[in-house]
Amino acid sequence: MQYFSIGQDKQVQNCISFTDFKTDEHAILLKEDADTFNDITTIFVEGQGDSLYPDFIESPVFLVSDELKKVLAMYDDTLIFKTVILSNLKEQSQKIYWLLLTDILDALSEKTEFYKNGWEKHIVIDHKKVQGYKVFQIKGLKKSRLFIHLDVAESMLRRNFKCIEYREIETEIDEVI
Repeated sequence: MQYFSIGQDKQVQNCISFTDFKTDEHAILLKEDADTFNDITTIFVEGQGDSLYPDFIESPVFLVSDELKKVLAMYDDTLIFKTVILSNLKEQSQKIYWLLLTDILDALSEKTEFYKNGWEKHIVIDHKKVQGYKVFQIKGLKKSRLFIHLDVAESMLRRNFKCIEYREIETEIDEVI
């Protein structure tokens, strides 16, 4: 089984930015708290008319474009999405995005390596702990990341989503003797 972590490609220069959030900190929002979030939220952004809207925004929360939402929902019908309107007042434009709420799994293998300061050096997923999950987060990491199964990654790559980085993650699988 193969899994990938995805992130927003920070090397792309011409992306929109949030007007009210100036940090790369990521808030961890739990699926079980979904009822406490607004069904529709407006977030103000800035950028020019030719600025890119990434299909995956990783901070301050996981936001996905309408097209990416459709793909993720095909693979995991337990995901929770809340509507977010990205509004650019200067350009008088709005885009629909979705706040993504996933399960957070205790899925790290004992082979995962950490630096002395607690940051992860080498992530290894325990396959037994993620069976059946296609889109999820993992407990015990300093930085919140979105993990996807190979099927989801292949589907996303076929659609040429913008500004997404994919990193293959090692998976520990018990061998049958």
